[in-house]
Amino acid sequence: MKRFRASVQYNDYVGTAAADRGDNEDIFSLFTDKGYVKENELPFAIEIWSGENHGGPADELSVSLTVVDLSKHGTLDEYLNDQKRPPLRTINTKMSNNDFFGLFKRFSVVLLNKGYDEHIAHNEYEVNEIYPDE
Repeated sequence: MKRFRASVQYNDYVGTAAADRGDNEDIFSLFTDKGYVKENELPFAIEIWSGENHGGPADELSVSLTVVDLSKHGTLDEYLNDQKRPPLRTINTKMSNNDFFGLFKRFSVVLLNKGYDEHIAHNEYEVNEIYPDE
């Protein structure tokens, strides 16, 4: 059984992510074009993993696309409401950072200190921004 929630060994930081798929090519179309995705399958989840980096460059990501087969269900809602739904299928591959992020128009990740994440995420704060590289 799998829960679709980001987790690492210590979870020092936890948070949220959001992305806009690319206009010309997105991760689902790339996996479909490579023949990894079957007919009647739709994207369910994307997971990326960069791990065991001990101070050096991390040039490659592990990328998983989980798909749902809707051949026996007309919609994703019908699949999710079926108590006897068949298992999902996950395709695992490696991609360079540039190749992966090139599949998205925008990509945002927010990481918050573990233990304070619920409190921080539910409040608004005034922030003074600095740009030291400009």
